[in-house]
Amino acid sequence: MPDFEIEYEYAGPPRIRIESALVPGPTGRPYRHHRLRAGDGGVVIVAQNLDAVLFVRVRRVAADDEIFLELPRGWTDTVDRGSATAAAVRELQEETGMRPVSARRVGAYVVDSSIYPADVAVVHCVTETRLPSGQTDGETEPGTIWVPADDVGDLILRGEVRDAHSLAALAVWHSWCGRREL
Repeated sequence: MPDFEIEYEYAGPPRIRIESALVPGPTGRPYRHHRLRAGDGGVVIVAQNLDAVLFVRVRRVAADDEIFLELPRGWTDTVDRGSATAAAVRELQEETGMRPVSARRVGAYVVDSSIYPADVAVVHCVTETRLPSGQTDGETEPGTIWVPADDVGDLILRGEVRDAHSLAALAVWHSWCGRREL
């Protein structure tokens, strides 16, 4: 593992760093490699109630102020089982006002193995109801959307769900579902 030097750091939250290191290339010739670190990891929640999956509407300023249909998500200190599950419960409550009756880490992925090597946990939550039981933090647009699980693929094909975090988390969740009874 090369020794990365901090080129830029913002204390956050989330903490953001741009780091670089001199690393050998495929021919042995060294080059300066850069990476971005934002927080210590993330969590994406696949929330279900009966046969439906929950999506939130989020305005993304970095993407030209476009509103995306996404799975709820947020930052966590680490993607180990305990903290990822706790972060998922917290984020689901903050973004939707819903409390899950169960939460389980079902997998993880790396955002970008080259430039942005952040670990993201995928947590499956089951809610007792489709109605919020608490206040939200205002990070999402009003109106959560429950989509029948069988129709999620259609949302993806129509381009209504197209952010990388939701797509990766849905792939992990789908693989997990194929190995168990819902």
